[in-house]
Amino acid sequence: SWLFYVDGVEAEVGATSIRLKPGQVVQWDFHAWQNVRTSGAIVGAYPLPLKTRGVKLICAPRPLCGPIRKDLIAAGIAVNSRAKDRVVVGAWRDIEGFDGVPDLTPPGDSNGAFARFTANGQMLIPYAADGSPQKGLVNSSGLLAAFANPDGVVWVATGTDEDASRSAARVFGAEKGKLKYR
Repeated sequence: SWLFYVDGVEAEVGATSIRLKPGQVVQWDFHAWQNVRTSGAIVGAYPLPLKTRGVKLICAPRPLCGPIRKDLIAAGIAVNSRAKDRVVVGAWRDIEGFDGVPDLTPPGDSNGAFARFTANGQMLIPYAADGSPQKGLVNSSGLLAAFANPDGVVWVATGTDEDASRSAARVFGAEKGKLKYR
């Protein structure tokens, strides 16, 4: 089925019910409808919606925030402790259960990330577009994903260790367009 996203957030109504505003980005995604859960948001519209609403930055450990804050600000994103949307950065074992971070230990075709962490957080298992698990990744393997929930959008930059989460978050400062259509 075709799903579509406006400024990186999955539309909750049909396309004919949406009235776009100038500058909004629409992306279409064709994928299995049954037995696959989406996250309600995608990273491919970065820096939207973060640029329009700002973010609360949460890092574990806290020193990770310095360079990431600079990258977000350079992308035109306001970092504000009262923002509804969040960017959460840290190794999976350090951020699991944090402020709106979804559980990424169930199978990747049911948690919205198309990836999952093992219970100890030391292995990241990616899932193919058809929902099938692929070979597990270890040794500084990272994940950048976005999730919409009633409280806003939560971006998660995490991994099997601190280096992996730092690398996932550094994509925010990567050359313009690196996340486009991802």
